[in-house]
Amino acid sequence: MPVSRTQSGCKADFSATLENIEEFCAQVEGFLTDLNYQEEIFPVMLLLREAATNAVVHGSEGNPNLSVACSVEIQEGWLVIEVNDQGPGFDWRTAIRQEPDPTSTSGRGVSIYRLYADSVVFNDKGNQVVMKKKLNKDGSAMREPKVTKDGNAVALAPSEDIVAASVPDFRARIKSLIDEGVKEMTIDLEKVLMVDSTGIGLLVQTHNSLSRAGGKLTVVRANKDLLELFKAMRLDQHFSINA
Repeated sequence: MPVSRTQSGCKADFSATLENIEEFCAQVEGFLTDLNYQEEIFPVMLLLREAATNAVVHGSEGNPNLSVACSVEIQEGWLVIEVNDQGPGFDWRTAIRQEPDPTSTSGRGVSIYRLYADSVVFNDKGNQVVMKKKLNKDGSAMREPKVTKDGNAVALAPSEDIVAASVPDFRARIKSLIDEGVKEMTIDLEKVLMVDSTGIGLLVQTHNSLSRAGGKLTVVRANKDLLELFKAMRLDQHFSINA
């Protein structure tokens, strides 16, 4: 099976068999090892195997006459995994909101995507998935907000406090989503303990940008202290804030 390997990554278009997944994964693991991305091997290989296996077993229904296209590339500080199949797709909008049944022997792929990737985007049909993992300047992975996108709506779940040190990266992520056409944005603060004045400024800026585009901002799962702060700053008069 031919695999195209360059300095930035690996690509292959192969018939839908599990054996071909193993061959491509071996090439990708070698690529990551050569670049000393040792810490990324487990999450990247897990994401790649899950997506490729779903493409072969479910998307292609094991039909070797159908093809699967896979790529793993480094793009501007991101590790990007893309998998496409020729099948009819699936209802990813429902699947991405569901937690897997602990007694089930299958159905955990989308949950793994959400757990190990910083961004997960499906095409409309559900036969293409693009997953991204952010890299620090030294090449190691950094924590990015979890992104769940559905058309022009997106949910962001930061994994760290929204304070002066983290705002520049978070602002850039928000801006890129708005530039892509996002109109409705939900920011989930479940894992956020602190939002300082710089973070509040970012929320206001995001609200203003979305409003100008005819959209809206919603903030959910804010803790008690953050709710009191936001109300004291009268943010709830501008956009929806919920516990």
